[in-house]
Amino acid sequence: MVTEEDVCRVALSLPWSVERPYNRLPLFRVRSSLLLRIHELPDAFFVRSASVEERNELLRAEPAKFLITPQLQGLSGVSGEA
Repeated sequence: MVTEEDVCRVALSLPWSVERPYNRLPLFRVRSSLLLRIHELPDAFFVRSASVEERNELLRAEPAKFLITPQLQGLSGVSGEA
């Protein structure tokens, strides 16, 4: 099982990665771009994808593993159903 500590350790091991907490939760940036943040939901974290197409493909391929939060639904043509 991957823990929050594991995720944080890997994120910080990347070149130019820094931690900038958000709402008291770990958030990681590479240079000035958001990379990953620990989510409020248990056992969940937010990861930035390379493109909307890549994100949608991940949502379709493994819906039990990937989700999109309600505030992001409808952005860039994404509906609640991937």
